[in-house]
Amino acid sequence: MRSFKIPFDLNNEDKIIGGYLTLKQGGFAALFGGLALCSLVLPIGGNLVQLITGKLGAFTVSMKIAAFIFFAVTGLLFMFAKPGGQSFYKFLIILVKYVCRNKTIYPSK
Repeated sequence: MRSFKIPFDLNNEDKIIGGYLTLKQGGFAALFGGLALCSLVLPIGGNLVQLITGKLGAFTVSMKIAAFIFFAVTGLLFMFAKPGGQSFYKFLIILVKYVCRNKTIYPSK
C-alpha cells in the first residue's frame, strides 16, 4: 500500500478557482462584481439603453461610474489586500472591535 507524507504546517488556503483565487476570493469577486455591474445596469437615474446611446445627463453617468469604481476597488481590497499579514475582512473586524470597545479614561493628576 502507498503512503504519502502530509505536511501539517500549511497556513495557506487552497487556490480552487482557476489556480489563482481561493474560494473566499471567488465569493468576494462574485459579490462585488455583481454589485459593480448592478450599479451600471439598474435603472436608477436612467436605464442601460439610455446609458449606451448617450441620452443620460453627465451627472447621472458620473454617479454610475463612481459607484462602479467604488464597488470594484472595494472588491479588490477584500480579495487581495493583506494589511498586517491578515485578510482585509479580518482586519476590518479587528478594527471595528477596537473602535467599539469600552474605553476607560483615567483623569490626569
